[in-house]
Amino acid sequence: MKKTLKLGTVAVLVALGAAQASAATNWVANVNFSLSIYIQGASTTNATTQTSQIITRHVINRDLIGKILPTASPLAKLILKADVNAGNGPTFFVRDNGIDTDVSTNLQAQVSDTMVTAFTKSLATGKKSEMQKFIVTINFDNQTGVSFSVNGLATLRQNTLVDSHLGNLGEVPVGLTAQVAGTGNDTEDDWPADTHFTLNGTMTVTSGKIETN
Repeated sequence: MKKTLKLGTVAVLVALGAAQASAATNWVANVNFSLSIYIQGASTTNATTQTSQIITRHVINRDLIGKILPTASPLAKLILKADVNAGNGPTFFVRDNGIDTDVSTNLQAQVSDTMVTAFTKSLATGKKSEMQKFIVTINFDNQTGVSFSVNGLATLRQNTLVDSHLGNLGEVPVGLTAQVAGTGNDTEDDWPADTHFTLNGTMTVTSGKIETN
């Protein structure tokens, strides 16, 4: 059984911020994918030998963004964003030229119910540092022919966040790294077309911040 991605206690941030924050207050973090796709290549035969090849393609954020939003600029970024007031998220967005586009129909993450946790908490101040390990599943589908599903072990680190305006927000993420692998399919024209593939790589989430406007 899996549940929707909530990076550590982002839910705590949402709950505590709801009573204090303005309508446009979000927790935002950058996301980076670095994936290697392995595709079956052609076979060749000569007088003595038959050989086949594996084609490798490297895929990063701009490739995934391009599959979802073909008109996005080269400076577009993939982010996770949680509305502090709404109590939902975090959700995947593409940020481009100051505009955030919700891409949660194309990209989702789920985490396993089973987690293991190590933490250190100051009894004097209440501040806490925590590390969690769990299985994360990432599903990608651009709705026009390219899809994949990967999963693997994720390590989440989080610390107590005290915001100058919102006060103590509890433990919020300071970084996540996941090593993932899985399979996918491309019926478009460049990974290459009409091909099943395997893939592996990493997803990283950098330290989040509060944005208020």
